[in-house]
Amino acid sequence: MPTLRVPTRRLAALCTIVFAASCASTLDAGGLEAQLSSELHDRFPDSAWQVSCPDGIEPKAGSTFTCTATDDGGDSIEVEITQDDGEGRVTWRVAGVGG
Repeated sequence: MPTLRVPTRRLAALCTIVFAASCASTLDAGGLEAQLSSELHDRFPDSAWQVSCPDGIEPKAGSTFTCTATDDGGDSIEVEITQDDGEGRVTWRVAGVGG
């Protein structure tokens, strides 16, 4: 299986995403997965991305969690999500390359 090569500059890339959390008790994991998939494809256009995030994440400023993104070749990366506020705004960064 080919190794996913993510340039160092791209590892530090950050992006902010906003999800409706003010009326819900948890973040919209499906919406986050779709948005991350789209943004990863924008940054790494040679691959389609399947993203998996945990369900049941409560909105809380400063809280972090990890999603896994897998490209169409089967290689994966870990995406660290940081909640910017309790309203559903999050910042993400590629935290590591999996296998």
